[in-house]
Amino acid sequence: MIAPPKPNGLTSAPNDEAPSLSLCTRLVNCAKDAIILQDLQSRILWMNRAAETMFGWRLEDVRGLPGVSVMADTNLPTKFHYDLQSPIFDRFVVACHKRRDGSEFWNQQTFAKVEPIHEDQNMMILVSCRDISEQVQTETALRQTQEELRHAAYHDDLTGLANRKKLQGYLETPLVRDALKKQQVGVLQLDLDKFKEINDSFGHAAGDGTLIHVAEALRRSSGPQDLACRSGGDEFVLICPKVASIEALSDPG
Repeated sequence: MIAPPKPNGLTSAPNDEAPSLSLCTRLVNCAKDAIILQDLQSRILWMNRAAETMFGWRLEDVRGLPGVSVMADTNLPTKFHYDLQSPIFDRFVVACHKRRDGSEFWNQQTFAKVEPIHEDQNMMILVSCRDISEQVQTETALRQTQEELRHAAYHDDLTGLANRKKLQGYLETPLVRDALKKQQVGVLQLDLDKFKEINDSFGHAAGDGTLIHVAEALRRSSGPQDLACRSGGDEFVLICPKVASIEALSDPG
C-alpha cells in the first residue's frame, strides 16, 4: 500500500473517533478521481492509485519531481511555484495533458490549499484530476453539429451559397443599410436561360453541375463584403454594398 510521505505528510487526529491515517489512505485510493499532493514548488509528495493509472507513472518513479514532469504540460515552466493568491484555487482548470505513453487526454483539475497541522510543516497543495476527454469530445461534436445546422439554415444545400433567409438578414445589416441610404448598393440578378432543357436533355446531374458552376463563378467574383445568393431554382442574386455606379459594378476587378 502506498502511504503518504513522512515529511509534510498527513497526520491522524489524536482521538479514537477520527479515522486512522491508514484508513484515510485507503479511502483516497478508492477515489475515482486522481489525487496528487504537492509542495509549493509543485514537487509531488504523494498520489493515489487513480493518479498512477491516469498518468501512467508510479509514485516511486515521480516522488519529488515537479508535477509538470508527470502531466507533460508544456504550458507550465519546469521551475514552478504556486501563487497562493492565484484564481486557480477558486475554479476548475481544464488542460490537455499527456500520459507516460504519450497519449493525450483532457484533464479537469481543482486545486486546494492544505494548511499545515504542526508548526514544523509547510503548506501543501492538493490537486484533483478528472479525465473529461469523452465529455469534451461530445461537446465538440455537439458544437460541430450546431454549426452545421446553423449553416444549413442559411445556405443552399447544393451550391453552398446564401439562401433567401440569409439574404434577408444581410439586407438588414448596418453595412447594407448605410449603403442603401447613400445609394451605393449594387444588385446583380441572374436567371439561367433554357435551364429546363438542360435538365430534360442531359438529366438532373447535369443541371446540378450547371448550378454549381454558376455558384462558383459568383463566389469568385464576390468581394469580402458582398453576398452571393441562390434565390430560386435557377435564380441567383449578388449584392455588392458600397458600389457607386453601374460601371463599378460591371468592373470585374
